Amino acid sequence: MKNLSSKFKKTKKNILNSNLLKISIFLFCVFFVFLLKNIYYKPNLGSFVGSGIDKSGNVYVLGAKDESHYKVTKINKKGIIEFEKTLESKIDNYLYNYRNITTDPQGNFFLIKEMRDYEEIVSELSLQNIVKESVVMFDAHGNLIKTLAELDFSETSNKHTSGYIRKTQIVDQKFSVINITDNVVSVNSRNLSSQEELKKETSFEYLSPLVFNENPGLWINDICVLSSGKVFYSTKDGDLFFNDNSGNSVNCKLLLNKNNSSVSGISIDQDDNIYFTDLFDGTFYKLDSKSMNLSAVYNLWSSVMGEIRIKDLRKITAVDRDDFYAPSKNFNKPFYVRFGSKEFVIDKIRYSMFSKDFLFTVLICVIFSALVLLAIEIIKRFSFSKIKILTRTTLMFLPPFISVMLFLVFIITNYLSKDYKNVFKNYQNMEVTIISENIDGDEIENISNNFDYSSQEYFNLKSKINTICEDLRNKIGDKSDYAVIYAINGNKIYSIVSSKYFPSNSESKERLKFTDPDMITLEFVLSDCLLEEHEMKNLKGVSEKLASGEKVCFYEFDDIYGKIVGCFAPIKNSEKKLVGFVGNYFDESVHLKDETNKIFIKFLSLIGIISLMVILYFYFAIKFLLSPLEKLREGINYFVKGNRKTKIKINSNDEIQDLSVAFNDMTENIENFTNDLVTVNKQYLRFIPKELLNLLDKESIMEVKLNDNKETYLPFVYITFNIDCAEFENSKEMHDILFGIISKLFINLFKIIEDNGGIVQNFSGLNATILFSGELINALNSVNQISEMKIDRRIKQNIRMILGCGSILLGVIGSEARCGVSAISDELLRLIEIDAHMQNLGIKNVATESFISKIPEDIKENCRLLGKCTDSKTNRDYNIYELIDSYGFRRKNMFMKTKKVFENAINEYYNKNFKNARKLFSDVIKIDEKDRVSIYYLNKCDIFINNNQNKNQYILDNFSKNLF
Repeated sequence: MKNLSSKFKKTKKNILNSNLLKISIFLFCVFFVFLLKNIYYKPNLGSFVGSGIDKSGNVYVLGAKDESHYKVTKINKKGIIEFEKTLESKIDNYLYNYRNITTDPQGNFFLIKEMRDYEEIVSELSLQNIVKESVVMFDAHGNLIKTLAELDFSETSNKHTSGYIRKTQIVDQKFSVINITDNVVSVNSRNLSSQEELKKETSFEYLSPLVFNENPGLWINDICVLSSGKVFYSTKDGDLFFNDNSGNSVNCKLLLNKNNSSVSGISIDQDDNIYFTDLFDGTFYKLDSKSMNLSAVYNLWSSVMGEIRIKDLRKITAVDRDDFYAPSKNFNKPFYVRFGSKEFVIDKIRYSMFSKDFLFTVLICVIFSALVLLAIEIIKRFSFSKIKILTRTTLMFLPPFISVMLFLVFIITNYLSKDYKNVFKNYQNMEVTIISENIDGDEIENISNNFDYSSQEYFNLKSKINTICEDLRNKIGDKSDYAVIYAINGNKIYSIVSSKYFPSNSESKERLKFTDPDMITLEFVLSDCLLEEHEMKNLKGVSEKLASGEKVCFYEFDDIYGKIVGCFAPIKNSEKKLVGFVGNYFDESVHLKDETNKIFIKFLSLIGIISLMVILYFYFAIKFLLSPLEKLREGINYFVKGNRKTKIKINSNDEIQDLSVAFNDMTENIENFTNDLVTVNKQYLRFIPKELLNLLDKESIMEVKLNDNKETYLPFVYITFNIDCAEFENSKEMHDILFGIISKLFINLFKIIEDNGGIVQNFSGLNATILFSGELINALNSVNQISEMKIDRRIKQNIRMILGCGSILLGVIGSEARCGVSAISDELLRLIEIDAHMQNLGIKNVATESFISKIPEDIKENCRLLGKCTDSKTNRDYNIYELIDSYGFRRKNMFMKTKKVFENAINEYYNKNFKNARKLFSDVIKIDEKDRVSIYYLNKCDIFINNNQNKNQYILDNFSKNLF
C-alpha cells in the first residue's frame, strides 16, 4: 500500500510539472471561450430601427441600444457579423438620433442623423426640438466618409420635433435626398460615382387635411422619386399620388381597383418600377411607371421562400428588378430574407471565429490559464489532502442550508411578484373598461366602413382616446403602456387608433419610441400585416371570447422588450353587435422587472444576514464540541511516529472519552502483534505479489482464504525460454553459470514487467505467465522491451512470446497447509497450444485475434496476419498475428515491404485459390527468401495444386484452416 501511495504521489507530481498539461489547459481555455462565443453567444443587434441590403447580400441593421446609443451591425449572407459600428451618441448638450438606413451597390451605407437639444425640458424625448439634420455616408467597413447633406436650425427660430429629411433613396449610382417642409416636397440628387454636390432636381406643393395643419409634413406616409425626377407618394388616408415635373399631382387610387387601401413601403428598382404594399389587405404590388400598369406580386399569405410568407415579414423593399428584401417581424429570432430572383435567408447570426475580439479573447484565456496554473502551484506546495472535520461539517451543512434559503427567497419573490402582477391586471381591467365605455360603437363602425383618415370624425376619435388615456394616467398613474383600438370588418381585424403616438409622461413609452412595436400603428392597417401568426391567433381568440359575451379577457404577446400582457374589452354598437375592441397593453419587463429585483434583493439581504449568523453559531458550536478530538489527534500522531506506549486522557464524559479509553487499550494490544505481522507479510509477499492480491480484491495476505476466486478480463503474455541445457557442460561450474544467466534474465524481466504494470502470475526456468491489469498497450510494450533485453545469446534466440486477452479465473487453490494463486483461462490454453508450433515456423512473437482487435489502428500496422488456428474445444477459427516490431531493423523492414502481398496471399489461401496464393507467396520469397512462413504456405499450396487425385475432393478432405 505504501509503494502504491508513493507511486501515486510521484505520478501526481509528474503530471503537475508537465508542460504538456499547461499547454493543454491553455488550448482548452481557448477552445472553450471560442465555443461559448461562436455557438452560444449571439450578438445583440439592439432594438430594431431599420435595415438595408447591398447587392452582395450583406445586411446592415440599425438598432437602438437605449435613448442615446445607436449602432449599425453588418451581417454577411452566411450570418456572420462583419462589424458592429457604435454611432456617435452626443456632444455637449446635444443628443443624436438616427433613422432611415440605406445602402448602395458597393456596400456603403447612409443614415439620417438628427441632433436634438436634450437639455430642453419636455414631456418626452421625442418632443425635443431638432437643432440639425444631416445625411452621413459610411463605407463598407463602417468608417465615416463624409456628410452629404445638412439642415442647420440652430440659428433660426424654425424649430420642429419631426425630421424634414424624410427619406434617402439609391437607385444604381443615383443618390436622392427627399425633404418635406410644411406643404413642400423637395428632391435633391447627385451621382455617387462623381464628386458633385447635391443638386435640386424637383419640388412641388401638396395639400393636407385641416387636421394635419400643425405638421402637414406628417400627412405623407411614404415617398420615392423616379430617375426622371417624377415623384410617387402615399398619404395617411391610404391614397397613392403621382406628381409629374410640372407639379401636378394625380391620385392613382383607381389603379388599385378597390375602394379602400393603405399604401406603405414604397421602393423603386433601376427600371423605374414602383413597389409598395397595401396594408389594408396585405398585397404587395408592382407598378410600371411608364405604362402605369399595376400587378399584384404577392399577397399576405403567399410563400416567398420555403415556409416564410409575406405575413412573416416587415417592410418589403426592391433591391433590383424581381429582387426583394425584407426583415422578419419576429423580435426574438430575427431573420433577413432575400427573395424573388435571388433567394437566401439569414437566421443564425453569430460572430466570426477570428473577429476583432480575437486578441481580447486570447488575453482572457491567458489570464484564466495563469490562474489555473497558479492554483496547481499552490496544490504542489501545500497539501490539501486533509480537511478538518470542523471545515468538512460546515461545508456539508452549507449547501442544503443555502439551497433552502435561496428556495425560500425564490418562493417569496415569486409569490409577491404574482400579487404585484395581479394589481397591475386590476388596473388594466379598470382602464380598458373605462376606455371601452367612452367609445361609441356606431362611430367605430362608421369609421371602419369609410376608412377616411382625413375625416374630422377620425381625428375626434384619436383626440378622445388620447384624453381618456391622459386622464387615467393622471388619476391612477402609469399602469399601462399604450391602448389600441381595433375594428372588426367581416372576418378581418384592423388596427385604427393607438395612444402611443400622443405625448405622455410614461417612462415605458420612452423606450418604445425607438421602434414601432408590432401592436401599434398610426395608420388604418390590417392586423395580419403587423403581427406574427401566434399573435393574430390571440387577437382572433379575443374577438371570439368578446363576441360570446365576456366583458374582459387577457392574452400574452411577445414584443420587442419581452412579454406584453394585453387586456381587452368589447366595443358594441347600438344593436349590441361587436364592432371592435380595445386592447390595453402592459409591458412586464418595464413594470415588473425592477419591482421583482427590489423584492428579491430585499429578501436576499435579510436572509443573507440571518444565514451568516446561523453559520457563525454553527461553526463555533462544532468547534467547541470537537475540541477534545485535538488531543486524540495528537495522541494518534505520537503513536504513528513509533511511540507505542502513547496514552490519552480526556474527561469530556461523552463518546469522545470512550474513544480515548478504547485507543489506550488498542495501543497496548497492537504493540504485541505489529512486528510479527510485518515480518510475516514481507515473507509471504515474496511468493504472492501484492498486485495479484489486488486482482482478488484483497488488501493483505491475511485476508486470503482457500477457494477465494474472481473472474476478470485481462491481457496476458505467455513466454517460453526453451533453454537448451546441452549447451552447458554437466559440471557444477557450468550449472552455476546457467542459473546465473537465468537469474539475471528474471531480474531484467521482472523490472520490465513491473514498469509496465504487469504481474508475474507464475514462472519457471522454461516459461512464465504474465498478467496486465492496465492498458493492452502495456503488454505490447513489455514484449517489445523484452525482445530488446541485453541477455545471453543462447537464451535470447530461444525466447518466444504470445499475447492474448480474455476472461481469466483467478483463485486460491491448494490445501489449508499450503496454497497459491492460480489462473485458469481458455485463452491461456490457446497460447500454450500455439507456442508448441511456433519454433517450426521460425516465429518469435505473435498475438491472438482477441488482443489485436483491441489495440489502436496505427499499432496494428506493425502486425501481420499469419493465418488461422482452430480452438480444440469450441472448434472455432481465430486469426494469429506476428509482431513485426519484435525483430531487428532488417527483418522488420523486409516484413513491412512484403506485408500487403503476404496478407493477400493468406486470404487467397484460405479462400482455396491456391494458384493465386502460390504466386503471391512466391513474390514474397523473391523479396525475402528467409520468410519461413511463406515457404511453409508455398509447400502446402503445391500439395493441393499437384495432387493427382480428384482435386476438389482432395481439397475438401485434406484442407484444414489450422495454421499448424
